[in-house]
Amino acid sequence: MQIFAFLIGVTVSQGPGYNPPYTGSIWPKPQFQDVRSEVFTLDAGNIKFIPQIIHDGPECDVVHNATWRYGQYFKDLSNRIKPHEEFETDPRRKRSLNNNDAHPTVSTVTLIMPGTCERIPLSTMEEHYDLHVDGAGVTIYSDTVWGILRGLQTLFQATVPIMTKSGAVEKFEIAGMAVQDYPRFHHRGFLMDTARHFQPISVIKEVIDGLEMNKFNVFHWHLVDDQSFPYDCNHFPHVYAIETVKDIVEYARVRGIRVVPEFDTPGHIGAAAKGQPGLATVCYDDDGKPTGLLGPADPTNEKNYDFMRTILTDFKNVFHDDYVHLGGDEVGFGCWKSNKNISDWMYQHNIAGDYAKLEEYWVSNVLNITKQVGFNYIVWEEVFDNGVQIDPETVVEVWLPYHPLNTTRDVTKAGFRALISSPWYLDYISYGRDWVYYYNYEPLAFNGTKAEEDLVIGGETCLWAEFVDASNYVSRLFPRASAVAERLWSARDVTDIKDAQARIHQMKCRMNLKGIHAEPADGPSACPIEFERANY
Repeated sequence: MQIFAFLIGVTVSQGPGYNPPYTGSIWPKPQFQDVRSEVFTLDAGNIKFIPQIIHDGPECDVVHNATWRYGQYFKDLSNRIKPHEEFETDPRRKRSLNNNDAHPTVSTVTLIMPGTCERIPLSTMEEHYDLHVDGAGVTIYSDTVWGILRGLQTLFQATVPIMTKSGAVEKFEIAGMAVQDYPRFHHRGFLMDTARHFQPISVIKEVIDGLEMNKFNVFHWHLVDDQSFPYDCNHFPHVYAIETVKDIVEYARVRGIRVVPEFDTPGHIGAAAKGQPGLATVCYDDDGKPTGLLGPADPTNEKNYDFMRTILTDFKNVFHDDYVHLGGDEVGFGCWKSNKNISDWMYQHNIAGDYAKLEEYWVSNVLNITKQVGFNYIVWEEVFDNGVQIDPETVVEVWLPYHPLNTTRDVTKAGFRALISSPWYLDYISYGRDWVYYYNYEPLAFNGTKAEEDLVIGGETCLWAEFVDASNYVSRLFPRASAVAERLWSARDVTDIKDAQARIHQMKCRMNLKGIHAEPADGPSACPIEFERANY
């Protein structure tokens, strides 16, 4: 059931409660946008998509799915029109409308894509697109299906509901425009933690819908941790059934979003250890008695590498991506030091007392298995910080909050590619407009060379789930994550907070319009149209 509320009588004032006119601004801000004086009525209920695709591969199922979905979105918009209401427009709009002068109507969207139809979004995906709106209709051009998707999202955002004084939707308009757009960074990700609280499939899909709207392209799935192992591996059944996981991967695929799974080792394996004897290290007290606690994975147990091969092979059969995240963070050495069997093994292998070398032994073995299985890999920064010898192709994710710019400089100076997540942890909350903090962080402000800057492939915003579940996950995520999305997509000089304040409010309203429970970004405010989640 959908519940509609039309808001009227809202006073416009500058400040936290300012409700800017709903102008069809785009988020993230495009690289280039020329908005013209022409205005067209969009026939939302009768839009016709015309794919002009020249390719040598199979049918473009991504484009086919997208035209169906966006057709549904626009039909849903058209159902809000109340033709018998008073056609006197809302005075809050900047641009006055003479109702006696009908604007030309556009109803065709031509999709031009001369490239090969890719089916799987990978780390090499290209997403540039051109969008034109004129009297002949809407044209979206891109060399790739992923660019077509981003252009369709821009079209949706550029569509403006025109309101009457009574609060009804009179029609939908779109300005004449030319947009040339592409992302600043290739990797624009979000980490979702499903180990601390179980997240229902509906919530995960709502998150993915929000990622698509904000032009994120990576869903980093932190599947398991110490608290739970909710992954239904074919060999080790748990919570998320394999078919469910595949459904989520497919849901993301057709929206141009990669799904990168994470199995964090050698730390954070407490839940996995409960079902895998010998995986975790047994901890001892000063008298040599077991404390009842378990530590990181035991690198000296060769069977544990068979276990890792099983998990990673299963991942390869379920996830399409070319990358897997192997973790490597927060590995305490205390338990290893307390275990005599490990100490004896280290002595026999000439690394006595060097626990960083023991960590390296585990990581090296797991990385070799990962390459054999067919994945590239990402690790958290401690693997680099601890001096572990890693493959030059390893991607290092900078997350520790202390000196992220210094760490980014060190990682790139050493020749490794870097991902930035340190300033974008959304589980740290504060009262008020904290999106501004995320928006203001510049990931390349580490005084690196051009070559070092080029090694920063992007970043991720993370929402760890100790204190969020289905009741509050999406609202805590959006639109705060939108600030990160614009930083990773738009040009470096897009930094005007006043401009962003008006546009992020409108983005919040658009997400609500699409059934995403985004919370207010700037205090007291209201959207032109608010409603419950639509189901399609």
